[in-house]
Amino acid sequence: MSRHRCAQKDNSSMSSSCCKICVDTNCGGKQNCNCDACSRRDTCYRRAGIKPTIRITRKCTQTCGHCCFSCSPKITAGDMTLEMAEAINRFCRANEISRAEVMGGEFFVHGLWAEILEALSGGLAQVRLVTNGDWAGSSKTASKVTDFLKAHPQFHVGVSKDQWHTNQHVDRAAELLQQAGIPFRIPTVEQTREESLVPVGRHQYEWSQFYGLFACYCSQPERRYNLLIDEQGEIYKCGFGSWPYASVNDFLQGGFAARFKEFNAKFYDAFISSCAACQRAESCGKKADANKETAA
Repeated sequence: MSRHRCAQKDNSSMSSSCCKICVDTNCGGKQNCNCDACSRRDTCYRRAGIKPTIRITRKCTQTCGHCCFSCSPKITAGDMTLEMAEAINRFCRANEISRAEVMGGEFFVHGLWAEILEALSGGLAQVRLVTNGDWAGSSKTASKVTDFLKAHPQFHVGVSKDQWHTNQHVDRAAELLQQAGIPFRIPTVEQTREESLVPVGRHQYEWSQFYGLFACYCSQPERRYNLLIDEQGEIYKCGFGSWPYASVNDFLQGGFAARFKEFNAKFYDAFISSCAACQRAESCGKKADANKETAA
C-alpha cells in the first residue's frame, strides 16, 4: 500500500504535533514533517488526531447477526455511569481530542442518555452519534432526541440502514432529522455490501467466509488513529474491542499520546492477515498470561 509522505523542512525543530501520535514514521524518527506545506494538510488523518469510539451501553433494540459487540435487548447491566462520562470528557479535553463517535447498543435505551451525551460532548468540536433509528418509533422519544440534537450542534447522526437491521423506523428518523435541520447520513447500498463487514464478533462464522480470511480493518491508515472506549472507561486499540491497553482514569491530566504511540506502533511492524487472526492472537496471549499467573 502506498503511503503519503509529508513535505519536510531541514530544521527538525519544526516538528508537527502529528508526530506525537504518528505510528507510521516515514521520517525515520527525525520528526521534521512540515504540515503547513503538506498537500493533504486539511484532510490528513494524523492532523485530525485520535478519534475515539465511545460505547455507552451494549443494550439495544435489535439483535443483529453482524454486531461486533453482540448487543441485544436482553442485556441489562454494564451501562456507562454519568461519572464515567464526565471522566471520559476530561480525558478527551486533556489529551487534545476534539472529535468522537458515540454509540451502543442503541444510545436512547440508556436511562440517562441525554445526560451522558451532554457530559461526553462538552468542549468537543464534532461528535458522530450512531443509531438504528428506532427512537423515531415513539413520538415522545423522537421529540426528546431531536430537541437534544438541536440544542447540541456539535452532533451529527449516522443512521444504520442495511440488510442486517430491521430498518423499521429509518425513513421516519431521516424525515424528523431533516425537518429539525440536524445533519445526518444514511449509508448507500454499496457501503453495506456483505463484503464490507469486518469479520469479528457474533457474525464472524456466519458471514463472508472468504472475506474473513483476509480482511483487516486497521490496514487502512486512517483507521490506525481510532480506538474504543467502553462503558467502564477501558481503552482498546481496536474499535471492535480487542487489545485493551489503558484506562481513561490514568490520563485525566494528559500524556495519553505517548502511550497511544508506544502501543500502536508495535502493530505496524508486523503482518496482520485479518481481524479474525488478530483476535485469535489476543486470545492466545490472554491464555498464556493466565497460565503464567497460575504457574506463579
